[in-house]
Amino acid sequence: MIIRTFSLLALSASLCFGASVLPVAPIDLPDAPAGSPVAQALALYKGGKAEEAAKAFEKLATEGSMEAQFALAMLYDLGHGVPRSVADAETWYQRAANQGHMAAQYNLGELLLRTANTDDGVKRGAAEIEKAAKAGSQRAMIAMANLYLIGAPGREVASMKSGAGSGRRRRQAGRQTGGLTGSPRSTTPARTN
Repeated sequence: MIIRTFSLLALSASLCFGASVLPVAPIDLPDAPAGSPVAQALALYKGGKAEEAAKAFEKLATEGSMEAQFALAMLYDLGHGVPRSVADAETWYQRAANQGHMAAQYNLGELLLRTANTDDGVKRGAAEIEKAAKAGSQRAMIAMANLYLIGAPGREVASMKSGAGSGRRRRQAGRQTGGLTGSPRSTTPARTN
């Protein structure tokens, strides 16, 4: 129940703060050099030939192209040219992310958060988004802020924890001494008229 509640909070926070929940379609690969096999597969996709593009991306992805791995993952994530498959999307995002593809790290993290059934799944998703944030992804930085904001498992802010604990200690000390110790307020009695 907690995970489902968290997942709904994460998705709503993601929507409220401008991060997308699903990969943006149509697929765009700005790092694909013009005339390269990846750019040619992308041209097939943009030309409405998603199934042919998927076959071309899969061939290139199995050869190790991180751009093709990322594109193929998005096709599986969206169900364009291939049957929609979270498992296949995760596999291909992971392969591209392992090669340092920043957008793949972010999309993998979001996919894991969307499909998380356990706190470990949420932590894994947050870890991938954090990698993308550290690599410079602004979308990932915003997503990480949202994860901290909603208190995702493993992403609680340490200073907030210690601040809450010290506040509790101050209140307890104040009760024991009549409210004079540990209080930021003045101890001078208020005047009455």
